[in-house]
Amino acid sequence: MTDIAAISGVLSSITGMKTIAEGLLAARDISAVSSKVIELQSKIIELQNGVFAIQAERMTLAEKASMLEKQIADSEKWDAEKEKYELVEIAPGVFGYMPNLKSENASVPHWLCQTCFEKKKKTILQFFVQSSGGSIYQCVPCGTKFTMPHRHGPRDTKRTWSSASR
Repeated sequence: MTDIAAISGVLSSITGMKTIAEGLLAARDISAVSSKVIELQSKIIELQNGVFAIQAERMTLAEKASMLEKQIADSEKWDAEKEKYELVEIAPGVFGYMPNLKSENASVPHWLCQTCFEKKKKTILQFFVQSSGGSIYQCVPCGTKFTMPHRHGPRDTKRTWSSASR
């Protein structure tokens, strides 16, 4: 919101300028005119400073509004993207996100890291290494690792509930 003190200062400067200008018209000698001109210049500077302060505040508010509009757009975009996925149990006690059946992403099965997904980041879990206990998958950004039974990948994940039942 525009600073009331800045607006009051601008209005005060304008009123002061008017008073000085009236004094200039009434003054007859050079020394009185010179004195009034100096006062008028001082008020003009005050006025300019007030206008600059208001303009700076307006710019700050416009930048904040732009930033908030971007945040809202990003949030709406994420909400739409989030609707394309559902939480599934990838392995016993291990949860992640998969494309839901009605999503255009469903044709390419993949798992997303639950930790990253809940931080509004889509990170595909990557095959890391084959071990005697199964395949180890990891999320590269957050470092989460888990072991999957042998020959178990995103195509083999059973959906334990549908997005409609949530």
